[in-house]
Amino acid sequence: LPFTAVSWIALNSLVAVGHGCCPMLYSVDETGKLTFVSKLDVAQKKETGSLSAMRKFQSLDRTARSDQSDTTLATVHQNTITGLAIFAGDKAGAQAISTCGADSQLVIWNFKSLEQSIGELRIS
Repeated sequence: LPFTAVSWIALNSLVAVGHGCCPMLYSVDETGKLTFVSKLDVAQKKETGSLSAMRKFQSLDRTARSDQSDTTLATVHQNTITGLAIFAGDKAGAQAISTCGADSQLVIWNFKSLEQSIGELRIS
């Protein structure tokens, strides 16, 4: 299964974390239907610098490869998220959650700042 932990963060909202390396927000409507709302981790675009011809040939000579493989994910967590806990608030109305992962990172997700950075995100 893709998720390793799930927690209620509001009366109609829950967060699931796991192998996708990104917390996922879901909501439950009046009929009990579970719907995906948004990823909580906003992907940050990385600037890709162009390689000079000399650096490209050095890389080709050193590694016997012509491409530069990028193994860094576009998420804060770089490996499976294994833990999820409410950091501030309670299950009826959390203000922040914390996640920890197999990448040895502990991340605190503040919902007020997430609502500002993700345009259509509303946690209820």
